[in-house]
Amino acid sequence: MKKTLFEFSKSIFDEIVGISNADIDFSITNKIEYAKIEFAECISATIPSPITLHKQYFLEGNVFSDYQTHANSIWNLYLCTIYHVGVHVRLSDYSKYDTWMKDKTFEKCWNVITFVEDAKVDEYIKKSYPEMWQNMELIKMLYDTHYENKIHKNLTYSRDRFSMFSGVEHSKKLWREKFTKTLLNVSSYNMAQITPYLDFLYSNPHLLPKKLYPFCDRPNYEKYQKGILNMVIPAKDEFQSTLDDLNESWLKEAFLEAQQLERYKKFSENSNFDEIEISPENFAEFMRITNTNASDLRRLRNTLRTLSFYVDSPAFEEIGLIDMPSAIQKESSMREGIEIFEQDIPKKESENWVVVFDNSSSMKLRFEEMKKFIICLGETAEHINRDGGRWGLYSFNNKFLILKDHKEPYNQKVKARIGGLKSSGLSFISDAVNMGVKILQHDNRSENKYLIIVSDGRSLGSDDADNELLTALLHAKKHRIHLIGIGIPPNMRKSFAFTIDYTDTKKSVKQFIDSYTCLVQSH
Repeated sequence: MKKTLFEFSKSIFDEIVGISNADIDFSITNKIEYAKIEFAECISATIPSPITLHKQYFLEGNVFSDYQTHANSIWNLYLCTIYHVGVHVRLSDYSKYDTWMKDKTFEKCWNVITFVEDAKVDEYIKKSYPEMWQNMELIKMLYDTHYENKIHKNLTYSRDRFSMFSGVEHSKKLWREKFTKTLLNVSSYNMAQITPYLDFLYSNPHLLPKKLYPFCDRPNYEKYQKGILNMVIPAKDEFQSTLDDLNESWLKEAFLEAQQLERYKKFSENSNFDEIEISPENFAEFMRITNTNASDLRRLRNTLRTLSFYVDSPAFEEIGLIDMPSAIQKESSMREGIEIFEQDIPKKESENWVVVFDNSSSMKLRFEEMKKFIICLGETAEHINRDGGRWGLYSFNNKFLILKDHKEPYNQKVKARIGGLKSSGLSFISDAVNMGVKILQHDNRSENKYLIIVSDGRSLGSDDADNELLTALLHAKKHRIHLIGIGIPPNMRKSFAFTIDYTDTKKSVKQFIDSYTCLVQSH
């Protein structure tokens, strides 16, 4: 199976960093313009992905009018960003500047630290990845030229004044190059030795670069910064295969996500949801949760596998009374697909699950525990629905978030979306139930349909929210959908096939197993 954009990007990032570490949150999003790194107890690295808008393509402030023509340039820039961020994560230790920053202006300090740390990163890339360094140098040259032309165009001064301005900037650039060489000679950036340099830069901020290049991370920025139209970054042979993989995976995912959003927006007509979106990603968070919850996950998987009534085992098809005509036909034709046993044990019928998870502000106090339970349900759904992953996972507040569409495999990208969930916003639970019904109605391949609602039942955002929820639940029952509630309050449980109180992951998993077992065996 082809890797996703996330999987390709993560493997490149891990190779640069040197480890695949669960303590590093690596994510890709089109919600930010520039890369962002947060150095805390857990390092967070976020890479921006291309955005499509009005038939144009945007990445890190740069605009590309035609994707086919400029695909290599787009992914070259993207790759430069991964390398630059990856080397920062590998080398940089910002905590050592804490003492120096005391009683100083944060923004001025950060500009100094960024310059100093970028110098170290640039030198490492230059020595370790010379071909990538050449790409970065080309981008720098294009940006410097673009910047000078922009200044020249905007200045009303004479040509002599502009020449003077350019000369001053060039002199500063030469000074920075010499200053950087001196810094790099300081062993391991020893703080006692580099503090005088930091103080000098802090007192002379005019010597620092006026701009950052697009592949550089930015801790804070207030608005998008205009870059270059149709920037050309030729593809090098060493990277062409990687660029092709990134391009192919993004095109496929962008097409599928556009289809998904279009379909779900139709489902959401007449709802109160502000937006229908794909959930943001955080695979490291998913891995942390699964590692701490491994025993509950194993227990849930092993127990619920038995509910398949042996149909997942090839041996099940080879028990029962022999159908002699079929056996003779199979032997004479040498065809393996002919069944020769009459089975008197009923097969478990295929199922279709929709899980909707409330991630509104009212869930905040127990949100992390509930996320563990959602991961349990996701792992379970993948095992129970044996015929191709016929289950979907969604989250809601005043937005409706797609975590896993029925047509998507349960892969690393989906798991990263679960990890990226955060608690915020209002709770449009009745709209979520109605969305779940429409999703299940859209897929008619199974008569056994389950709508699993994980929520505290608090409807926020409507004057008549409780009655709207009861109406939505009755509507689901009319369509013969089995309603299962986790955390639903007692006054709303009449319409459900079963409900369980959420206490903690271990107890709730056991209750879910027992109740689901009884429900399936009663069919």
